[in-house]
Amino acid sequence: MHPTDSSLAHVAQQRWLEEYAGDRPLDLLTSDFPSQFAAARAGLGVALLPCIMGDACPDIMRVAPEQPEKRPVWLVIHADLHEAPAVRAVSDFLINVFAKGR
Repeated sequence: MHPTDSSLAHVAQQRWLEEYAGDRPLDLLTSDFPSQFAAARAGLGVALLPCIMGDACPDIMRVAPEQPEKRPVWLVIHADLHEAPAVRAVSDFLINVFAKGR
């Protein structure tokens, strides 16, 4: 059994990563994508990253074509700001990017 953070046991991506790792040790345990991304770029091993992050980096390659189930992405905007032009422009852009799967 890997010494993983049990708070992530319900997350499909965590279960997938543990299955993929098998008996190999998990040497770095972190819950934030920037740290996982930096570790993968440094050659420390496999990281389960969002496609939008990993696919944009030529230093990282996919090692497994199958993917765990997709998770919803939430965009949270304060009620007082959701109609501000700058916030609306960014939120519309993000909605479009995720809707197209880029």
